[in-house]
Amino acid sequence: MNRNTIRAFRDVVLLVALAWLGVTVLLDRQRRRIGAPITLGDIVIAVVYFAWFLGSVVAMRIARKRHRSGWAWFITAYTVSPLLALVMLKAFSSEAGSLKATATHTDTVDPRGSKGGAR
Repeated sequence: MNRNTIRAFRDVVLLVALAWLGVTVLLDRQRRRIGAPITLGDIVIAVVYFAWFLGSVVAMRIARKRHRSGWAWFITAYTVSPLLALVMLKAFSSEAGSLKATATHTDTVDPRGSKGGAR
């Protein structure tokens, strides 16, 4: 198995464990009596949680494609908001692109030492 396959497998295992833990904590199934029915409120909470979780995973994947720390962006999105993290990721990427463009733009220099080329 190559390195990317191992990394992807590790990520999937960690994400499934986090999702399971989150649903367990949110629905608080351990403290309820055995056989208690699942209510509509439980289903709504689970759906909202999974949407939030999947949004965080999307932020992680986009961050990795832009050569950023995927897990750091996942934690940011998971704790703050997936939409806010995506906006921040987009803003930071465009800011870095504009800085790179201005850093590569230089004046032409004449070999004799004067700026601006031949006069």
